[in-house]
Amino acid sequence: MADADTFPVSGDMAKPAFIEHMRRFHDSLPHGIHVAVTSVIADDANASVEATSNALLANGKTLNQVYHFAFEFKDGKVVRAREYIDTARALFAFSP
Repeated sequence: MADADTFPVSGDMAKPAFIEHMRRFHDSLPHGIHVAVTSVIADDANASVEATSNALLANGKTLNQVYHFAFEFKDGKVVRAREYIDTARALFAFSP
């Protein structure tokens, strides 16, 4: 797993930092992103989602990523979310 020193968007983020991260990510996708959900396992308290994505980035490179999202729910609302990605793919795609 990457850490914040090697992959700047790793680790826990407060809501404002996460919103800024998502804004920067959105800005890097001039043509949007295609996400395909490949698996979902869920109960009342947790959900596990696997997905793949494909996007042409603003830097001209292609992002082909694999994801695992883990969600925790309380009273019908998401109270914690974690995202796991292939950081080597991300570092290559977003590097100059």
